[in-house]
Amino acid sequence: MALIQAKEKNALPEQGQVGFDHMALEVATVSELFKVREFLKSKGVTIFYEGRRGPGGNPGLEFYDPDGYKIEIYSAMDQIGTDGRSRPANEWKRATTLEEAVANPLPNTEY
Repeated sequence: MALIQAKEKNALPEQGQVGFDHMALEVATVSELFKVREFLKSKGVTIFYEGRRGPGGNPGLEFYDPDGYKIEIYSAMDQIGTDGRSRPANEWKRATTLEEAVANPLPNTEY
């Protein structure tokens, strides 16, 4: 993938137009997320989200790259099995930090 400088920082497409929302990159372990977070902080990068949302059950963090593109880095995303079923919504647990996500893992999840 080749990324080039954006013409306008955080430019959004007009309503009804196709546009780029974000790029997500997976790291192998949750402990790597902690290392990525510390690296980004050491470089003065503002992290605007970290923790765990809902579907997918994965901990992650999000920030803007220098051109204003939203980047997500995550680990341990749920996988849909051969039965086509995903984790039921009653097992989703939001977390507002990586520490909270690790301290409160989802059922049948190891970090």
